[in-house]
Amino acid sequence: MTDVLPGDFGLKPEAGPGGLAITAAQFLDELAQGHWSRAARAARFDHAFLVESVEADGTVHAIEAWPGGVRRHLYRVDEPGIVWSSGHFDLTGDQRVGIVAWAVAHLKARYSALAYVRQAVVRLHLPFGRAWLAHQIEARKEFLCSQLIDAGYLFVKVHMFADGRAPYDVAPSDLDDLLA
Repeated sequence: MTDVLPGDFGLKPEAGPGGLAITAAQFLDELAQGHWSRAARAARFDHAFLVESVEADGTVHAIEAWPGGVRRHLYRVDEPGIVWSSGHFDLTGDQRVGIVAWAVAHLKARYSALAYVRQAVVRLHLPFGRAWLAHQIEARKEFLCSQLIDAGYLFVKVHMFADGRAPYDVAPSDLDDLLA
């Protein structure tokens, strides 16, 4: 495994009712878009987080969007079930510093369940959807976990997706597809 570095991200399954709800939403989203083969993969991960720093003992300091807002959390490099983005993106040192600085500046930003509705509107191709989703992120500072990752990368001009999607239109399953 490539070393986990600041600016990387991790994906993990989430237990409990929240994880089950996110898994179900991602599954239905994939089915609604006609992505039958991806629908089963949507259930693999329902949470994403950015790596702020990594200690020599393998402790990962992360920044993540969570109900209640963007916060810091600790993980382990060797924690079972986590998949790391390490080695998948050719980030410069400056880009890594920029991603982390952007995430730190957004600590305590809001998390909104309405963000799921905004993302669904985009994926249904309603005319106002892209602007409404961008407003959620850029003006209201409301993030889902995967949107936090996308916004941090976009801040340093790294466009992870080349499929024409709206900025911030990303779910954990989409990030998983990038790493597959």
